[in-house]
Amino acid sequence: MRTIHSWIVAAVTAGVMSQFAGPAAAYEVDTCWGWDVNWDGDQTARLLPVSFPSGSVWRDDLMVAFRRWNDMRGMWFEFENIVDDNNNTFSYSNDRNEFAWHSSETGGALAVTVISYDLCFFGQDIEEADIVFNNSLAWESGAHDPRTVETTPSFRFTAVHEMGHFLGLGHENDEMAVLLTTASGFHGGSADFRAAPFPDDAQGARRLYSHPNTETDFSISNFRWVSSDNTGLILSNATQTVSPGDTFNSGFAFGNQGTTDVDFPLSVVLSTNTTITTYDRVIATGSAWADPYFYGDFTFQFTVPSDMAPGDYFVGAIFDPGDDVAEARELNNAVAFPGMVRVVSP
Repeated sequence: MRTIHSWIVAAVTAGVMSQFAGPAAAYEVDTCWGWDVNWDGDQTARLLPVSFPSGSVWRDDLMVAFRRWNDMRGMWFEFENIVDDNNNTFSYSNDRNEFAWHSSETGGALAVTVISYDLCFFGQDIEEADIVFNNSLAWESGAHDPRTVETTPSFRFTAVHEMGHFLGLGHENDEMAVLLTTASGFHGGSADFRAAPFPDDAQGARRLYSHPNTETDFSISNFRWVSSDNTGLILSNATQTVSPGDTFNSGFAFGNQGTTDVDFPLSVVLSTNTTITTYDRVIATGSAWADPYFYGDFTFQFTVPSDMAPGDYFVGAIFDPGDDVAEARELNNAVAFPGMVRVVSP
């Protein structure tokens, strides 16, 4: 029996537009003698009720994390059943895929995934995978604010990361990815999508579990890949003071998690709050396109409209503001950027 240990540790932080993007491919998969290590069928996840009782915020976060992988088209794998392991005992190599809180099994990391499989010859099937979260740490539950870097580890983000290892994905430290060793990285839009696989993660999962169905999905984010195993915000949280007619700097990242080329319009807006909508004041429009699995960050210079009233504004962007492109996920296309713009009378 062979065992693989994988873990994630705390993050270390760090006018008219056209984006032209090419594909990226840097994902890592576990292999045995050159053969991909993966499951030969859908799997049951067993939750220890003492760790994740019904109605707890941690169980809710796990359910969101399961959906982030199960909802992906273009791969056949699913966490088919999510059930309680009612004996409430955790053990490796017991033919049960168990999820639990445990401090002594993590070696101080946020979480550990342990994968077991038999010696390989012509292909390799995973026999069992167990995920343990460190219960001696302070955790953030729910959806993380996409305008900030983690100061407390996000349980939801970590769960998505560890489930990537469950599928057979290894750590990826050369691209923006959930599978980075130490990382924060969150999408904009609905809270359910802020801890979601990035394009690199999606490409790796589809390699391991290829399926002919397709999906279209692109998203906006405030995060960029900084260096090996690390991410950071594209913009600082500073406030820029400007007058009507002045210019200021801003920017965002976008990714194509889908399997199709995408081409979409976008709007940049000034908003009185962090909820970015089509009702906000548009200050620039443009378009973007990207091949499948592209992720990149961009900075621009924008002009404050001459009739903009004095006040403090959040800057944000909306992809496909008219919902002209049919996507698998429509609620990850808008985000407020870090920092603010303070408009003052000239």
